[in-house]
Amino acid sequence: MLFHSTEFLVMFAIVLFLYYLLPRYRAYTLGAANVLFYAVTGWGMLALFLAVTVFTFIGTRLIESGRRKRFWLFVTVGGNLFNLAFFKYSVFLLEALEHTAGIRLVSEDSFVQNIVLPVGISFYTFQLIAYTVDVARGYIPACRSLLHFWVFISLFAHLIAGPIMRGKEFMPQIEGMASIRFRLYNFRRGVFWFGLGLFKKIMIADYLAPIVDGIYAKGTMMSTGEAWTGTYLFAFQVLMDFSAYSEMALGLGYMLGMKLALNFKSPYISQNPSELWTRWHITLSSWIRDYVYIPLGGNRKGKIRTYFNLWLAMTLSGLWHGASWTFVLWGAYHGLLLIGYRLVKKPLQAVADKLSIPKAARVVVAVFAMFHLVCIGWVLFRADNLETAVLLIYKMAHVWHLRLTDSVLNHLLIFAALYLFHVLEYFAMKKGSKLYGIWFRKIPFPVRSVAYAAAALFLIVFTRGVENTFIYFQF
Repeated sequence: MLFHSTEFLVMFAIVLFLYYLLPRYRAYTLGAANVLFYAVTGWGMLALFLAVTVFTFIGTRLIESGRRKRFWLFVTVGGNLFNLAFFKYSVFLLEALEHTAGIRLVSEDSFVQNIVLPVGISFYTFQLIAYTVDVARGYIPACRSLLHFWVFISLFAHLIAGPIMRGKEFMPQIEGMASIRFRLYNFRRGVFWFGLGLFKKIMIADYLAPIVDGIYAKGTMMSTGEAWTGTYLFAFQVLMDFSAYSEMALGLGYMLGMKLALNFKSPYISQNPSELWTRWHITLSSWIRDYVYIPLGGNRKGKIRTYFNLWLAMTLSGLWHGASWTFVLWGAYHGLLLIGYRLVKKPLQAVADKLSIPKAARVVVAVFAMFHLVCIGWVLFRADNLETAVLLIYKMAHVWHLRLTDSVLNHLLIFAALYLFHVLEYFAMKKGSKLYGIWFRKIPFPVRSVAYAAAALFLIVFTRGVENTFIYFQF
Protein backbone atom coordinates (compact mmCIF):
# COMPACT_ATOMS: atom_id res chain seq x y z
CA MET A 1 0.00 0.00 0.00
CA LEU A 2 1.70 3.18 -1.19
CA PHE A 3 1.61 6.38 0.83
CA HIS A 4 0.31 8.34 -2.17
CA SER A 5 -2.45 5.85 -3.00
CA THR A 6 -6.12 6.60 -2.35
CA GLU A 7 -6.43 3.42 -0.29
CA PHE A 8 -3.70 4.48 2.11
CA LEU A 9 -4.99 8.04 2.52
CA VAL A 10 -8.47 6.72 3.36
CA MET A 11 -7.00 4.18 5.80
CA PHE A 12 -4.83 6.81 7.48
CA ALA A 13 -7.77 9.22 7.85
CA ILE A 14 -9.75 6.50 9.64
CA VAL A 15 -6.77 5.52 11.80
CA LEU A 16 -6.09 9.15 12.72
CA PHE A 17 -9.75 9.67 13.72
CA LEU A 18 -9.83 6.56 15.92
CA TYR A 19 -6.37 7.30 17.30
CA TYR A 20 -7.42 10.61 18.85
CA LEU A 21 -11.02 9.55 19.59
CA LEU A 22 -9.99 6.46 21.60
CA PRO A 23 -6.63 7.22 23.26
CA ARG A 24 -6.76 4.18 25.56
CA TYR A 25 -7.01 1.85 22.55
CA ARG A 26 -4.29 3.40 20.40
CA ALA A 27 -2.07 0.33 20.50
CA TYR A 28 -4.94 -1.79 19.18
CA THR A 29 -5.77 0.78 16.51
CA LEU A 30 -2.21 0.97 15.22
CA GLY A 31 -1.62 -2.76 15.62
CA ALA A 32 -4.65 -3.55 13.45
CA ALA A 33 -3.70 -0.85 10.93
CA ASN A 34 -0.22 -2.32 10.62
CA VAL A 35 -1.67 -5.77 9.92
CA LEU A 36 -3.94 -4.33 7.24
CA PHE A 37 -1.16 -2.24 5.72
CA TYR A 38 1.24 -5.17 5.40
CA ALA A 39 -1.42 -7.75 4.46
CA VAL A 40 -1.78 -5.96 1.12
CA THR A 41 1.65 -7.39 0.18
CA GLY A 42 0.35 -10.92 0.75
CA TRP A 43 -0.89 -13.04 3.63
CA GLY A 44 2.16 -15.29 3.45
CA MET A 45 4.47 -12.31 3.86
CA LEU A 46 2.36 -11.08 6.79
CA ALA A 47 2.53 -14.50 8.46
CA LEU A 48 6.33 -14.52 8.07
CA PHE A 49 6.61 -11.00 9.52
CA LEU A 50 4.41 -11.91 12.49
CA ALA A 51 6.45 -15.07 13.07
CA VAL A 52 9.84 -13.30 13.19
CA THR A 53 8.31 -10.59 15.41
CA VAL A 54 7.06 -13.13 17.97
CA PHE A 55 10.37 -15.04 17.67
CA THR A 56 12.37 -11.89 18.46
CA PHE A 57 10.00 -10.85 21.26
CA ILE A 58 10.47 -14.20 23.00
CA GLY A 59 14.21 -14.25 22.27
CA THR A 60 14.82 -10.86 23.87
CA ARG A 61 12.86 -11.83 26.96
CA LEU A 62 15.09 -14.89 27.30
CA ILE A 63 18.19 -12.75 26.77
CA GLU A 64 17.11 -10.36 29.50
CA SER A 65 16.52 -13.22 31.93
CA GLY A 66 20.29 -13.68 32.01
CA ARG A 67 20.20 -17.45 31.57
CA ARG A 68 22.39 -18.54 28.66
CA LYS A 69 22.39 -14.95 27.46
CA ARG A 70 24.99 -15.42 24.74
CA PHE A 71 23.22 -18.48 23.41
CA TRP A 72 19.85 -16.74 23.08
CA LEU A 73 21.52 -13.67 21.57
CA PHE A 74 23.13 -15.90 18.94
CA VAL A 75 19.84 -17.71 18.27
CA THR A 76 17.76 -14.52 17.99
CA VAL A 77 20.16 -12.54 15.84
CA GLY A 78 21.06 -15.63 13.83
CA GLY A 79 17.42 -16.45 13.20
CA ASN A 80 16.73 -12.99 11.84
CA LEU A 81 19.85 -13.05 9.67
CA PHE A 82 18.92 -16.50 8.33
CA ASN A 83 15.45 -15.25 7.44
CA LEU A 84 16.95 -12.29 5.55
CA ALA A 85 19.64 -14.41 3.87
CA PHE A 86 17.21 -17.10 2.75
CA PHE A 87 14.79 -14.76 1.04
CA LYS A 88 17.26 -12.19 -0.25
CA TYR A 89 20.53 -14.01 -0.95
CA SER A 90 19.74 -17.68 -1.66
CA VAL A 91 19.87 -17.36 -5.44
CA PHE A 92 22.87 -15.01 -5.34
CA LEU A 93 24.89 -17.36 -3.11
CA LEU A 94 23.99 -20.47 -5.11
CA GLU A 95 24.89 -18.79 -8.39
CA ALA A 96 28.23 -17.67 -6.92
CA LEU A 97 28.87 -21.24 -5.72
CA GLU A 98 27.92 -22.63 -9.14
CA HIS A 99 30.32 -20.24 -10.84
CA THR A 100 33.13 -21.16 -8.45
CA ALA A 101 32.56 -24.91 -8.58
CA GLY A 102 31.67 -24.99 -12.27
CA ILE A 103 28.60 -27.17 -11.69
CA ARG A 104 24.84 -26.67 -11.91
CA LEU A 105 23.26 -26.73 -8.44
CA VAL A 106 19.80 -25.24 -9.03
CA SER A 107 17.48 -25.99 -11.95
CA GLU A 108 15.43 -23.24 -13.55
CA ASP A 109 12.18 -24.64 -12.14
CA SER A 110 13.58 -25.03 -8.61
CA PHE A 111 11.59 -23.43 -5.78
CA VAL A 112 14.67 -21.35 -4.92
CA GLN A 113 14.35 -19.55 -8.25
CA ASN A 114 10.76 -18.62 -7.35
CA ILE A 115 11.46 -17.11 -3.93
CA VAL A 116 9.65 -13.78 -3.55
CA LEU A 117 11.42 -11.12 -1.50
CA PRO A 118 9.12 -9.98 1.34
CA VAL A 119 8.52 -6.24 1.19
CA GLY A 120 10.53 -4.29 3.75
CA ILE A 121 12.43 -7.35 5.03
CA SER A 122 15.80 -5.57 5.01
CA PHE A 123 14.49 -2.70 7.09
CA TYR A 124 12.51 -4.66 9.68
CA THR A 125 15.31 -7.23 10.03
CA PHE A 126 17.86 -4.54 10.86
CA GLN A 127 15.45 -2.98 13.33
CA LEU A 128 14.86 -6.34 15.02
CA ILE A 129 18.60 -7.01 15.23
CA ALA A 130 19.34 -3.56 16.67
CA TYR A 131 16.63 -4.02 19.29
CA THR A 132 17.94 -7.49 20.23
CA VAL A 133 21.55 -6.34 20.57
CA ASP A 134 20.53 -3.27 22.58
CA VAL A 135 18.61 -5.50 25.02
CA ALA A 136 21.64 -7.78 25.33
CA ARG A 137 23.92 -4.79 25.96
CA GLY A 138 21.57 -3.51 28.65
CA TYR A 139 20.81 -0.29 26.79
CA ILE A 140 17.05 -0.89 26.91
CA PRO A 141 14.75 -3.28 28.79
CA ALA A 142 12.96 -5.98 26.83
CA CYS A 143 9.39 -4.98 25.97
CA ARG A 144 6.77 -6.66 28.15
CA SER A 145 3.85 -6.25 25.75
CA LEU A 146 3.74 -8.18 22.48
CA LEU A 147 1.20 -5.67 21.16
CA HIS A 148 3.52 -2.73 21.89
CA PHE A 149 6.42 -4.63 20.34
CA TRP A 150 4.37 -5.32 17.22
CA VAL A 151 3.47 -1.63 16.89
CA PHE A 152 7.12 -0.67 17.44
CA ILE A 153 8.46 -2.95 14.71
CA SER A 154 5.59 -2.71 12.23
CA LEU A 155 4.35 0.88 12.39
CA PHE A 156 3.22 1.53 8.82
CA ALA A 157 4.88 4.95 8.73
CA HIS A 158 8.40 3.49 8.60
CA LEU A 159 7.86 -0.22 7.93
CA ILE A 160 8.62 -0.58 4.23
CA ALA A 161 11.64 1.69 3.66
CA GLY A 162 12.67 3.14 7.00
CA PRO A 163 13.85 5.09 8.81
CA ILE A 164 15.34 2.29 10.91
CA MET A 165 14.18 3.17 14.42
CA ARG A 166 16.04 2.16 17.60
CA GLY A 167 14.33 0.85 20.69
CA LYS A 168 15.81 3.54 22.94
CA GLU A 169 14.35 6.39 20.91
CA PHE A 170 11.08 4.87 19.72
CA MET A 171 9.84 2.27 22.21
CA PRO A 172 9.13 4.87 24.93
CA GLN A 173 6.95 6.74 22.43
CA ILE A 174 4.98 3.57 21.71
CA GLU A 175 4.55 2.70 25.37
CA GLY A 176 3.50 6.25 26.22
CA MET A 177 1.25 6.97 23.25
CA ALA A 178 -1.95 6.82 25.34
CA SER A 179 -0.93 10.17 26.85
CA ILE A 180 -0.24 11.90 23.52
CA ARG A 181 -2.48 14.88 22.93
CA PHE A 182 -3.47 16.40 19.63
CA ARG A 183 -1.30 19.46 18.99
CA LEU A 184 -1.98 21.67 16.02
CA TYR A 185 1.70 22.56 15.72
CA ASN A 186 2.72 18.90 15.31
CA PHE A 187 -0.15 18.26 12.91
CA ARG A 188 0.94 21.20 10.75
CA ARG A 189 4.51 19.92 10.75
CA GLY A 190 3.23 16.50 9.77
CA VAL A 191 1.22 17.86 6.86
CA PHE A 192 4.23 19.89 5.71
CA TRP A 193 6.63 16.93 5.74
CA PHE A 194 4.08 14.63 4.10
CA GLY A 195 3.35 17.24 1.43
CA LEU A 196 7.06 17.84 0.80
CA GLY A 197 7.65 14.11 0.37
CA LEU A 198 4.63 13.78 -1.91
CA PHE A 199 5.93 16.65 -4.06
CA LYS A 200 9.40 15.08 -4.33
CA LYS A 201 7.96 11.70 -5.25
CA ILE A 202 5.35 12.77 -7.80
CA MET A 203 6.84 15.90 -9.27
CA ILE A 204 10.54 15.06 -9.26
CA ALA A 205 11.39 11.36 -8.79
CA ASP A 206 8.58 10.03 -10.99
CA TYR A 207 9.29 12.73 -13.59
CA LEU A 208 12.96 11.71 -13.73
CA ALA A 209 12.29 7.95 -13.83
CA PRO A 210 11.39 7.63 -17.55
CA ILE A 211 14.22 9.97 -18.56
CA VAL A 212 16.80 7.94 -16.63
CA ASP A 213 15.32 4.65 -17.81
CA GLY A 214 15.48 5.85 -21.41
CA ILE A 215 19.13 6.84 -21.12
CA TYR A 216 20.25 3.72 -19.27
CA ALA A 217 18.29 1.50 -21.69
CA LYS A 218 21.00 2.33 -24.23
CA GLY A 219 23.52 0.50 -22.07
CA THR A 220 27.03 0.64 -23.45
CA MET A 221 25.76 2.56 -26.50
CA MET A 222 25.52 5.71 -24.36
CA SER A 223 27.77 8.59 -25.30
CA THR A 224 30.05 10.18 -22.70
CA GLY A 225 27.60 13.06 -22.30
CA GLU A 226 24.63 10.71 -21.88
CA ALA A 227 26.51 8.62 -19.32
CA TRP A 228 27.23 11.70 -17.22
CA THR A 229 23.80 13.38 -17.53
CA GLY A 230 21.92 10.10 -17.08
CA THR A 231 23.88 9.46 -13.89
CA TYR A 232 23.39 13.06 -12.69
CA LEU A 233 19.64 12.63 -13.08
CA PHE A 234 19.65 9.19 -11.48
CA ALA A 235 21.52 10.66 -8.50
CA PHE A 236 18.56 12.97 -7.94
CA GLN A 237 15.95 10.38 -8.83
CA VAL A 238 17.13 8.00 -6.11
CA LEU A 239 17.61 10.84 -3.60
CA MET A 240 14.20 12.39 -4.19
CA ASP A 241 12.47 9.02 -4.25
CA PHE A 242 14.03 7.73 -1.04
CA SER A 243 13.96 11.02 0.86
CA ALA A 244 10.32 11.42 -0.25
CA TYR A 245 9.35 8.19 1.51
CA SER A 246 11.34 9.09 4.62
CA GLU A 247 9.82 12.59 4.81
CA MET A 248 6.30 11.29 4.27
CA ALA A 249 7.00 8.81 7.09
CA LEU A 250 8.23 11.68 9.25
CA GLY A 251 5.02 13.57 8.49
CA LEU A 252 2.81 10.62 9.39
CA GLY A 253 4.68 10.31 12.67
CA TYR A 254 4.17 13.98 13.55
CA MET A 255 0.44 13.69 12.83
CA LEU A 256 0.32 10.78 15.29
CA GLY A 257 2.26 12.82 17.84
CA MET A 258 5.44 10.74 17.40
CA LYS A 259 8.92 11.67 16.25
CA LEU A 260 10.67 9.53 13.67
CA ALA A 261 14.28 10.03 12.64
CA LEU A 262 15.18 12.36 9.78
CA ASN A 263 16.97 10.19 7.23
CA PHE A 264 18.41 12.75 4.77
CA LYS A 265 20.09 16.11 5.24
CA SER A 266 21.05 17.48 1.81
CA PRO A 267 23.72 14.84 1.09
CA TYR A 268 24.94 16.34 -2.19
CA ILE A 269 26.47 19.33 -0.45
CA SER A 270 28.87 17.00 1.39
CA GLN A 271 32.53 17.93 1.17
CA ASN A 272 33.96 14.49 1.91
CA PRO A 273 32.95 10.80 2.20
CA SER A 274 32.65 10.94 6.00
CA GLU A 275 30.21 13.85 5.82
CA LEU A 276 28.21 12.10 3.11
CA TRP A 277 27.26 9.27 5.46
CA THR A 278 26.06 11.72 8.11
CA ARG A 279 23.65 13.11 5.51
CA TRP A 280 22.63 10.11 3.38
CA HIS A 281 20.39 7.34 4.76
CA ILE A 282 21.43 8.41 8.25
CA THR A 283 19.69 5.62 10.16
CA LEU A 284 21.34 2.91 8.05
CA SER A 285 24.74 4.61 8.31
CA SER A 286 24.51 4.77 12.10
CA TRP A 287 23.28 1.14 12.18
CA ILE A 288 26.31 -0.03 10.18
CA ARG A 289 28.58 1.97 12.50
CA ASP A 290 27.08 0.65 15.75
CA TYR A 291 26.40 -2.99 14.83
CA VAL A 292 29.10 -3.76 12.25
CA TYR A 293 32.02 -1.30 12.27
CA ILE A 294 32.42 -0.93 16.04
CA PRO A 295 31.98 -4.67 16.83
CA LEU A 296 34.65 -5.39 14.18
CA GLY A 297 37.01 -3.24 16.25
CA GLY A 298 36.29 0.22 14.89
CA ASN A 299 39.39 2.39 15.09
CA ARG A 300 40.71 0.74 18.27
CA LYS A 301 43.19 -1.69 16.70
CA GLY A 302 45.52 0.42 14.58
CA LYS A 303 45.27 2.11 11.21
CA ILE A 304 45.42 -0.97 8.98
CA ARG A 305 42.66 -2.70 10.94
CA THR A 306 40.62 0.53 10.97
CA TYR A 307 40.84 0.78 7.19
CA PHE A 308 39.85 -2.87 6.78
CA ASN A 309 36.90 -2.42 9.17
CA LEU A 310 35.70 0.62 7.21
CA TRP A 311 35.97 -1.21 3.92
CA LEU A 312 34.25 -4.37 5.17
CA ALA A 313 31.42 -2.44 6.84
CA MET A 314 30.70 -0.46 3.67
CA THR A 315 30.95 -3.59 1.50
CA LEU A 316 28.35 -5.29 3.69
CA SER A 317 26.23 -2.15 3.41
CA GLY A 318 26.36 -2.55 -0.36
CA LEU A 319 25.32 -6.21 -0.08
CA TRP A 320 22.39 -5.14 2.13
CA HIS A 321 21.11 -3.04 -0.78
CA GLY A 322 20.83 -5.99 -3.10
CA ALA A 323 21.99 -9.50 -4.01
CA SER A 324 24.21 -8.44 -6.90
CA TRP A 325 27.92 -7.91 -7.46
CA THR A 326 27.20 -4.36 -8.60
CA PHE A 327 25.80 -3.53 -5.15
CA VAL A 328 28.71 -5.26 -3.43
CA LEU A 329 31.19 -3.22 -5.47
CA TRP A 330 29.19 -0.05 -4.84
CA GLY A 331 29.63 -0.59 -1.10
CA ALA A 332 33.29 -1.54 -1.49
CA TYR A 333 33.86 1.57 -3.60
CA HIS A 334 32.45 3.80 -0.85
CA GLY A 335 34.63 1.99 1.65
CA LEU A 336 37.68 2.86 -0.46
CA LEU A 337 36.52 6.48 -0.63
CA LEU A 338 36.40 6.63 3.17
CA ILE A 339 39.89 5.12 3.42
CA GLY A 340 41.25 7.42 0.70
CA TYR A 341 39.85 10.47 2.44
CA ARG A 342 41.58 9.55 5.68
CA LEU A 343 44.86 9.17 3.80
CA VAL A 344 44.74 12.45 1.85
CA LYS A 345 42.88 14.72 4.28
CA LYS A 346 45.90 16.23 6.01
CA PRO A 347 48.13 16.52 2.90
CA LEU A 348 45.35 18.28 0.99
CA GLN A 349 44.76 20.68 3.87
CA ALA A 350 48.48 21.43 4.03
CA VAL A 351 48.61 22.20 0.30
CA ALA A 352 45.52 24.41 0.50
CA ASP A 353 46.99 26.31 3.46
CA LYS A 354 50.33 26.75 1.70
CA LEU A 355 48.60 28.14 -1.39
CA SER A 356 46.31 30.33 0.78
CA ILE A 357 43.22 29.08 -1.02
CA PRO A 358 40.10 30.88 0.37
CA LYS A 359 37.69 28.81 2.42
CA ALA A 360 34.80 29.37 0.00
CA ALA A 361 36.87 28.05 -2.91
CA ARG A 362 37.88 24.99 -0.88
CA VAL A 363 34.22 24.25 -0.13
CA VAL A 364 33.15 24.59 -3.78
CA VAL A 365 35.96 22.36 -5.04
CA ALA A 366 35.35 19.77 -2.31
CA VAL A 367 31.58 19.63 -2.96
CA PHE A 368 32.13 19.42 -6.72
CA ALA A 369 34.65 16.59 -6.39
CA MET A 370 32.61 14.68 -3.83
CA PHE A 371 29.41 14.83 -5.90
CA HIS A 372 31.18 13.44 -8.95
CA LEU A 373 32.79 10.65 -6.92
CA VAL A 374 29.32 9.76 -5.65
CA CYS A 375 28.00 9.75 -9.22
CA ILE A 376 30.66 7.25 -10.28
CA GLY A 377 29.36 5.01 -7.53
CA TRP A 378 25.79 5.49 -8.74
CA VAL A 379 26.74 3.90 -12.06
CA LEU A 380 27.46 0.67 -10.18
CA PHE A 381 24.14 1.04 -8.36
CA ARG A 382 22.04 1.68 -11.50
CA ALA A 383 23.69 -0.34 -14.28
CA ASP A 384 22.08 -3.66 -15.24
CA ASN A 385 25.30 -5.61 -14.79
CA LEU A 386 28.93 -5.23 -13.86
CA GLU A 387 30.24 -5.25 -17.44
CA THR A 388 27.96 -2.37 -18.41
CA ALA A 389 28.91 -0.41 -15.29
CA VAL A 390 32.65 -0.75 -15.99
CA LEU A 391 32.26 0.33 -19.62
CA LEU A 392 30.16 3.34 -18.65
CA ILE A 393 32.67 4.46 -16.03
CA TYR A 394 35.40 4.06 -18.65
CA LYS A 395 33.45 6.31 -21.01
CA MET A 396 32.81 8.89 -18.28
CA ALA A 397 36.55 9.02 -17.59
CA HIS A 398 37.11 10.13 -21.21
CA VAL A 399 35.62 13.58 -20.64
CA TRP A 400 37.35 14.94 -23.75
CA HIS A 401 34.84 12.88 -25.77
CA LEU A 402 31.98 14.90 -24.29
CA ARG A 403 29.65 16.37 -26.94
CA LEU A 404 26.99 18.88 -25.91
CA THR A 405 24.07 17.71 -28.02
CA ASP A 406 20.60 19.22 -27.57
CA SER A 407 19.56 16.23 -25.47
CA VAL A 408 22.62 16.46 -23.24
CA LEU A 409 22.13 20.23 -22.80
CA ASN A 410 18.45 19.77 -21.86
CA HIS A 411 19.38 17.18 -19.27
CA LEU A 412 22.12 19.42 -17.89
CA LEU A 413 19.54 22.21 -17.44
CA ILE A 414 17.26 19.82 -15.54
CA PHE A 415 20.22 18.77 -13.39
CA ALA A 416 21.11 22.42 -12.68
CA ALA A 417 17.53 23.14 -11.58
CA LEU A 418 17.55 20.06 -9.34
CA TYR A 419 20.82 21.02 -7.70
CA LEU A 420 19.55 24.56 -7.11
CA PHE A 421 16.44 23.09 -5.46
CA HIS A 422 18.71 20.88 -3.34
CA VAL A 423 20.76 23.85 -2.13
CA LEU A 424 17.68 26.00 -1.46
CA GLU A 425 16.13 23.13 0.49
CA TYR A 426 19.25 22.96 2.64
CA PHE A 427 19.02 26.64 3.59
CA ALA A 428 15.25 26.42 4.06
CA MET A 429 15.62 23.51 6.50
CA LYS A 430 18.42 25.31 8.30
CA LYS A 431 16.11 28.29 8.86
CA GLY A 432 13.00 26.17 9.32
CA SER A 433 11.83 27.59 12.67
CA LYS A 434 12.29 31.16 11.50
CA LEU A 435 10.42 30.55 8.24
CA TYR A 436 7.63 28.76 10.12
CA GLY A 437 7.21 31.79 12.38
CA ILE A 438 7.14 34.19 9.43
CA TRP A 439 4.57 32.08 7.61
CA PHE A 440 2.11 31.94 10.50
CA ARG A 441 2.72 35.43 11.95
CA LYS A 442 3.21 37.54 8.86
CA ILE A 443 1.04 35.84 6.22
CA PRO A 444 -2.73 36.47 6.67
CA PHE A 445 -4.94 33.44 7.22
CA PRO A 446 -6.93 33.90 3.96
CA VAL A 447 -3.69 33.93 1.95
CA ARG A 448 -2.44 30.79 3.70
CA SER A 449 -5.79 29.10 3.05
CA VAL A 450 -5.61 29.87 -0.67
CA ALA A 451 -2.03 28.56 -0.76
CA TYR A 452 -3.05 25.34 0.98
CA ALA A 453 -6.00 24.84 -1.36
CA ALA A 454 -3.83 25.49 -4.43
CA ALA A 455 -1.17 23.04 -3.22
CA ALA A 456 -3.79 20.37 -2.49
CA LEU A 457 -5.44 20.84 -5.88
CA PHE A 458 -2.07 20.73 -7.60
CA LEU A 459 -1.11 17.45 -5.96
CA ILE A 460 -4.56 15.90 -6.54
CA VAL A 461 -4.37 16.68 -10.26
CA PHE A 462 -0.85 15.34 -10.68
CA THR A 463 -1.27 12.26 -8.46
CA ARG A 464 -4.52 11.10 -10.04
CA GLY A 465 -4.02 7.53 -11.21
CA VAL A 466 -0.28 7.68 -10.49
CA GLU A 467 0.98 5.14 -7.95
CA ASN A 468 4.59 4.41 -8.87
CA THR A 469 6.36 2.33 -6.25
CA PHE A 470 9.39 3.59 -4.33
CA ILE A 471 12.86 2.51 -5.49
CA TYR A 472 13.88 1.23 -2.05
CA PHE A 473 10.90 -1.14 -1.86
CA GLN A 474 13.07 -3.63 -3.77
CA PHE A 475 15.66 -3.66 -0.97
